[in-house]
Amino acid sequence: MQSIPQSTKERSLGAAEVLFAQHGFDGASLRQLTAAAGVNLAAVNYHFGSKDRLIEEVFRRRLDELNGRRMAAL
Repeated sequence: MQSIPQSTKERSLGAAEVLFAQHGFDGASLRQLTAAAGVNLAAVNYHFGSKDRLIEEVFRRRLDELNGRRMAAL
């Protein structure tokens, strides 16, 4: 079975999540992130606008999933 390629945005979010977990927000650079995700800085800026907005989206992605499971459990 062939996997569906992830979008630039999804690859960026995934790489950011790993790097922020490993190095902290201040310790993870956008250069590291773009290399890990295989994207360019322009794509990260297009999708998120800033590093601050990127971490907000990382949290939102996980919290939306968690809240969905909690609501289903109710």
